[in-house]
Amino acid sequence: MKHSQSGENTMDCSELACRYLQKIEWSKKVMGGNTRILYEFAEKYPIYLQKHDDLDYKPQIGDIFIWKSSSGMGHTGVIIDYEEIPNEKGIDKVVTTVEAISSSEIPYGMEKKLTMGGVIKLKWKKDSYHLLDHKVTAQRSPCRFYTPLIHYSKADKKVNWNKNNYSFEIIKK
Repeated sequence: MKHSQSGENTMDCSELACRYLQKIEWSKKVMGGNTRILYEFAEKYPIYLQKHDDLDYKPQIGDIFIWKSSSGMGHTGVIIDYEEIPNEKGIDKVVTTVEAISSSEIPYGMEKKLTMGGVIKLKWKKDSYHLLDHKVTAQRSPCRFYTPLIHYSKADKKVNWNKNNYSFEIIKK
């Protein structure tokens, strides 16, 4: 049977992050929801997704990043590496991510905009517009790093849908 990459080219960032969280057994099933829902879950339940507000925090492998706009759109991805790279001006703090994205930006180490679509692995300066430079405004939440805590054998996390509304359900074991 030939492996199909079609899912990697069609999933959005929140699906990728929720699939990752399920894969590491943070949730028993893939938590269904968009970036806004993932962000609101993290804000409401910090014992399950610990937010790091300290801008000097060094992202750990397995952390996720999240920001959202007032319209509910936003972006999320998974941290797979963090490194400090010396250069002639000092040290570049570089975060490597895996994310599903449809955008044009200039990742770390590139000189021209890269048009991205689908699941991609990229390097970003930690304080770049893509990550921590998303300032608090009326339009957007700040981007922060979150560490997944407590896997599903201790507490299963779900989003329950009722027409256009949703609620969170935590089942502690």
